[in-house]
Amino acid sequence: MHGQQPPPQGYPPPQAPAGYPPPGYWYPPVVVYRDPHEYYVVGQDDQPGYLHKPGRDNPKAITGFSFGICALGLFVLSGGISFLVSIPAAIVGIVVGKRGMNAVDTGETTKHRRYAKAGFVTGIVTVSLSSFMAVTFILAAIFPDEFESGDSEFTALPLVAAVTRLVRFVTGA
Repeated sequence: MHGQQPPPQGYPPPQAPAGYPPPGYWYPPVVVYRDPHEYYVVGQDDQPGYLHKPGRDNPKAITGFSFGICALGLFVLSGGISFLVSIPAAIVGIVVGKRGMNAVDTGETTKHRRYAKAGFVTGIVTVSLSSFMAVTFILAAIFPDEFESGDSEFTALPLVAAVTRLVRFVTGA
């Protein structure tokens, strides 16, 4: 030990702070829990060990979830005006989310069934809300005089009057 002086006589040797082992003590190795299903045994499949993937992923579920949530978010943030984009995105969310649920149900994969179901459900909700807004905008374009009430409050009366006029026109009454 170069440059260090021995401790002065009469003083005890330095003690380790509370919670730490004394100097020169050997630390035991840290035990890391590993899931036994993630172990790879050589020869269990045709892939070499460095290419082994422990679980089969479900990209259909994640894609359906992403499209369903994005369609609903776009619809809500735009106030319903983006129904031209929200309806196709929600339909993709429904179709791909259903394929993701079917992949889990058939045993093709074991992951992300809840994501697939969430994409499926949010897609259905978005299609229904977007369709309602599309019909409302179309009726407002066909019968603009019914929607010009001058009131600042939203009421369903102009929509009902427009639907009534449309039904009368179609039935010939």
